[in-house]
Amino acid sequence: MQKEEFIETIVKKVLKKLNDQSDSSKEKFEKEKILLSQKADFQFAQSLREKYELIELEAENEVADFAAVENLVITQLDLKGLIELSELIQVDAQLEFIVKFLFEGKNIYIIEEGLSYRNYHGNVPQALYDKLIKAEEKLKSYGFVFLGLNQLAAELEIKKESKNSTPNHLETKTKSEYFRLDKKLIDLSIIQKLYQKNHSKFEISQSSIVTALAKDYIKDQKIEIEYIEGR
Repeated sequence: MQKEEFIETIVKKVLKKLNDQSDSSKEKFEKEKILLSQKADFQFAQSLREKYELIELEAENEVADFAAVENLVITQLDLKGLIELSELIQVDAQLEFIVKFLFEGKNIYIIEEGLSYRNYHGNVPQALYDKLIKAEEKLKSYGFVFLGLNQLAAELEIKKESKNSTPNHLETKTKSEYFRLDKKLIDLSIIQKLYQKNHSKFEISQSSIVTALAKDYIKDQKIEIEYIEGR
């Protein structure tokens, strides 16, 4: 009887160890999560699903580690959504969530193929269409990034690399030198990492987009910015 109990104990320990290793392996290879504002079409979803776990925004409460989610993709934006988002009017639950996501210094991408109002170009007075483009520019100034489907995957990979480590070309310099920051989108995390490496003066392209949180940090830390013509 003692022998049988001993064997059973050993078997339980072995099974527990195997289960722990299995859980550890799952965590190791767990895909990064990306939030989608709406259900994406099949082709779009397939292009991202190999590397990322896609979660529709309506189900955000089901994400246990939501704080770790860094990317939100707005797959479709109509005229009503453009105006409400750019002017922050009639803030519903989804819009409030998007704005809060941006306030936290996270990344929001708007897919250009999903901008239905662009179909109006040529059918409405140019002055009216120009107002829509100005609304787009306002969103860009908030930190929203407009890009095409074929650009999204590459942009997400760039953000993942910059999140995990400082790029090789970012060498430590003294605070008396200007550091040239060649990036299309400059967010809070990029500025913080560089400032912690003793960079307090930056050359930034005039075409670069600096997020609102990054601008606040630059102001609070008295970081000097010199805007130069983009390459």
